[in-house]
Amino acid sequence: MKSKKILAVLMAAGMTLSLAACGSSSDSTDKSTDNGSDSGKTYKIGILQQLEHAALDEATKGFEDACTEKFGEGNVKFDLQNGQGEQANCATIANNFVADNVDLILANATTALQCASAATSDIPILGTSVTDYATALDISDWTGTTGMNISGTSDLAPIDEQEAMLKELIPDAKTVGLLYCSAEPNSAYQAKLFAEALEKDGIAYKEYTAADSNEIQSVVTNAVADSDVIYVPTDNTMASNAQIINNIAEPAKIPIIANETESEITADVYVFTRHPTCRFDDDGIGMDFRITVDKQRMVIISYSEPNICATRYSDRLLPLASNYRREGLTWQEANKKAYEEIYAEFVIFATTYPNQTPQG
Repeated sequence: MKSKKILAVLMAAGMTLSLAACGSSSDSTDKSTDNGSDSGKTYKIGILQQLEHAALDEATKGFEDACTEKFGEGNVKFDLQNGQGEQANCATIANNFVADNVDLILANATTALQCASAATSDIPILGTSVTDYATALDISDWTGTTGMNISGTSDLAPIDEQEAMLKELIPDAKTVGLLYCSAEPNSAYQAKLFAEALEKDGIAYKEYTAADSNEIQSVVTNAVADSDVIYVPTDNTMASNAQIINNIAEPAKIPIIANETESEITADVYVFTRHPTCRFDDDGIGMDFRITVDKQRMVIISYSEPNICATRYSDRLLPLASNYRREGLTWQEANKKAYEEIYAEFVIFATTYPNQTPQG
């Protein structure tokens, strides 16, 4: 979830040229400052979010925050609209943005991007939470750019690494269920890549698709019955219905490899919501975090970033992160590695004291 927010922040840096192209051209020699406040223009940005769930919400918020920081408070106005997961709603919203003559459209997720693209070929469009633009926009001769009024960021995960993780976590898996929404072309794209990786390793798979949220329960029930493990790509429909998926998979003890870690699919895992010893409180890690560990192999699957006490961060995590920085990692990567090193102690504790290990 945080990665999407960061991508959205980075994306905003490229908005200056797009917005400048949409603004008044009365004086080509007029020079603006970095925040664009000298032009006296208030930019109107229409934000079309496909539906409401945590990952998309964070991407939208990150984009708004970065734009406000870039252009200055009062120099940018947002019109945030939610399509509620319906293509017809997204189309209507996109057309309204065009009628309102907004300076730029942020299309958050694939259907939102497709509807924005259909609505205008003139207004600049930025996409986010979109996996593959060639697939989303039906571009057959992809060269790395869309060749139209559209740019943006991709949330494509390293599919080969995910497949390798599946093999490591569930080495005895014979059949993998690929679960996704058939109405999301980028989900089908990821499932295709994952299937290709499975084929290379001689692992059987079967696709289970739901056209919408109404079909998820029956589709997941079938997938759980016939699969040793289920893979869920980055899929807005599935992420929004994570609890339904979990309620079916967990009793059946079918593990799930999911792109959306915030969806909290936790079948066949330990889930820690706080550290079981007081010592971790002393290390500055509070109670507001979550870690998911494979029960059989005691391998960390995912975690959410905890609240860190500033003084203890300086004492313990900062030196670890600094060491990783010297190896050439970014601060984000270095902090992640430092967190992982601390979290590894969970595994030791759970292995040594299984009776004191809370289960999710």
